[in-house]
Amino acid sequence: MMSAEKAEMTMTCEACNVSCQRFGKHRNGLRRFRCPQCKRTYTEPHQRVLSATYIPEDRIVLALQLLLEGNSIRSTERITQLDRNTIMRLLVLAGERCEKLMDARMRNLAVKHLQIDEIWTYVGKKQRRVRKGDSPEVGDQWVFVAIDADTKLVPAFHIGKRLRRDTRDFLWNLYERISGRTQITTDGLTHYTAGVPDAFGLDVDFAQLVKLFGDYSQFDSVEARYSPSPIVEVYIQGSLRQPRP
Repeated sequence: MMSAEKAEMTMTCEACNVSCQRFGKHRNGLRRFRCPQCKRTYTEPHQRVLSATYIPEDRIVLALQLLLEGNSIRSTERITQLDRNTIMRLLVLAGERCEKLMDARMRNLAVKHLQIDEIWTYVGKKQRRVRKGDSPEVGDQWVFVAIDADTKLVPAFHIGKRLRRDTRDFLWNLYERISGRTQITTDGLTHYTAGVPDAFGLDVDFAQLVKLFGDYSQFDSVEARYSPSPIVEVYIQGSLRQPRP
């Protein structure tokens, strides 16, 4: 049994029904109390951050901020003095919370102009190092991202391979979040050609912005060697402008 006030907290022993005395602090900084008769100890009521750890909230926030700013796991470990396994667990928990928030709030969005692209990354090893029997999560991975061109809102994303099934899963997830007619612009990935009409029907304005890149192989300079390939041509293909019957 316990009673608490914001200014000064008191605690009553459940067994003896007498007021407990202050008895230092818990390792997480919370106050402890001890019964003067039975010597039983209590800790003031609290809620664990992310419902999984007693780590102080400021250290959790710092660790997540460092990761968001691009710090590595080991660098974050050195700065926050948290174990790398704890940091990765916090990252997973924070991601799960963000996913729940996104699924709950990103609904019935009136988005007029959507731009879709993919970001390349890899897990464990690059694709050329993948061997038979490796997990399908190992190797090249692609992050499909849709962004509102006007507000920079990201209504949906998907992580997977650059395959037709992953493209369709991403587009159907996006369709379930959008309300009303929208205009979608993608790159030249062929999976979008059938995937966008399949998910959105004809109730969408759809176009693919295709970029043709050259190369710097003819130039022998350090700047050219490490520069991105130049865009030599841009053209638009495919467009749907008929409402769904």
